[in-house]
Amino acid sequence: MAVGTPKITRFIAHALERGSLVMSQLETPIGPKSGFPHEFFATYLRFALNADGRRLARYRTPGGGKVAAAFARLRKDPAAFVEASCAIASHLESVVAESRYQDLIKPGDVMVAEFRMVDESGIPVVHDGDGEAPTYLAILKVKPSDAVLRHVEMEQGKRRVVFATDDRIPAPNEEQEIQKIAVLSDRRLTTPEEHDLVILDHNLKKTLVARFFHGDFLEASLNRDAEEDAERFVRRIRDGVAKRRQELDPPLTASEVVAIADRAETVLRVRERVSAKEVVAEAVPEFPDRDPGTLDIFRDELAESIGRHARPEESLEPSEIVRIDQDRVRQVAEKRIYLLDHGVKITGDSEALAELVEIANQPDPEGRTVLTIRTRTFQLR
Repeated sequence: MAVGTPKITRFIAHALERGSLVMSQLETPIGPKSGFPHEFFATYLRFALNADGRRLARYRTPGGGKVAAAFARLRKDPAAFVEASCAIASHLESVVAESRYQDLIKPGDVMVAEFRMVDESGIPVVHDGDGEAPTYLAILKVKPSDAVLRHVEMEQGKRRVVFATDDRIPAPNEEQEIQKIAVLSDRRLTTPEEHDLVILDHNLKKTLVARFFHGDFLEASLNRDAEEDAERFVRRIRDGVAKRRQELDPPLTASEVVAIADRAETVLRVRERVSAKEVVAEAVPEFPDRDPGTLDIFRDELAESIGRHARPEESLEPSEIVRIDQDRVRQVAEKRIYLLDHGVKITGDSEALAELVEIANQPDPEGRTVLTIRTRTFQLR
């Protein structure tokens, strides 16, 4: 969590006009008489740095990509602020144009701000105990609207965006005018964990960030998210055990599948840091009637399936220790779905299903799972 208040020291806006991003050649005035809405942008920056939905990220390669290079150049040569911001805005425009999802990406202005975190006395806040206050660069993708009153003016043939004073400051979670925010630090920070930048995506549900923004534009990989991993573990174990039940001889029965899922969820409720391999080892017991070597293969494949991802950089190694959000484990584990023949589903609270639906320990002579439902209530809809 960031401490202090963002103090913006430089700002520039590249405005979306008639569907195209038009670059500014001059910085936006931010002095006392400029009408610049300091509190508006400071509110959003503070929100981005502290929101529950923010994601920490690290560059995929040392030093980062084009955006990081532009920031590094700016740090060496403060006079390059306008040129660096144009490089960033141009790169974002190119990424959007080349994205297969470009029709789904909302258009918006691109604003770049340099700032520091200061205390109540205006003194820069030192981070990570290294004795020096970091400088940050914020990149904001903003929906053009009356929430941010801006207009374009020319000065000696050069273009710049200026702002009009607006006394109404919308709350960040009230008006989603700022679509995306990325905050870069001039060094790798270690609190609460190692990261190069913080990202908040208002266009997607909590903790998600559009792939084009973090992967293609910022060239970064998101740090693992404890809530996301909690849900992944619960759902992947349920799905993986059920799909692989026929790989053992004899195959796992439905009651054994449910028991394995129950044991895994019990582990996840009490372990804040754990690997897929550890969860699987505790969830899948030794079965006297099944070959130990085959069981080991089953466990290995199940652990690998938990971490597998369509994007290799987001995959998880079976032995990799991750943080698990136990509240999210409880939320996901509360509900359960039984998928039956012909697309029939039995859905409900996990404890209620355990009480109402009895799963026979062994299949019937034709190999079918036998379910017995006992209920006082029955309605036909």
